[in-house]
Amino acid sequence: MGGGLTQRSLADKGIELTMGYTIPETVTTKGPFQPMRFEATVEECIVTHGEIPQDLAGGFYR
Repeated sequence: MGGGLTQRSLADKGIELTMGYTIPETVTTKGPFQPMRFEATVEECIVTHGEIPQDLAGGFYR
């Protein structure tokens, strides 16, 4: 085995990997303006402008 970084080797050093980042708390990210994290399935979605990339893995919302 090589000496590369792995999730386990980082955890052994007290470093935790997460799947995101912390959103800073400002006036524009609190109350009704705070970001929402959710999971949803959209079926039969009509694309009215542009194309959905074939290799898209995840979601993009505007």
